[in-house]
Amino acid sequence: FIHYGCRVEELSLNLEKQSVFSPDCEKWPTFRLKWTPGDGDTCEETFDAVLVCNGHYAAPSSPTIPGMEQHFHGDLLHSIEYDAPE
Repeated sequence: FIHYGCRVEELSLNLEKQSVFSPDCEKWPTFRLKWTPGDGDTCEETFDAVLVCNGHYAAPSSPTIPGMEQHFHGDLLHSIEYDAPE
């Protein structure tokens, strides 16, 4: 399904009428996921679970965020570059 280069548009929790936090709840919630693969067609599916596999041991990839250089003057780090607070 989702792989490197896909853009996640929305990840939301599908709640039934009964709250998932209720002690009477017998069913786990599901997740609705909308994403856009590299070809540009938006996909949408419902899943029982979601895994985040961020590729910590792979080559870092950082998004281009419009206006970042003008509005943010601190250090930008990828999570793989962070070891401990200074």
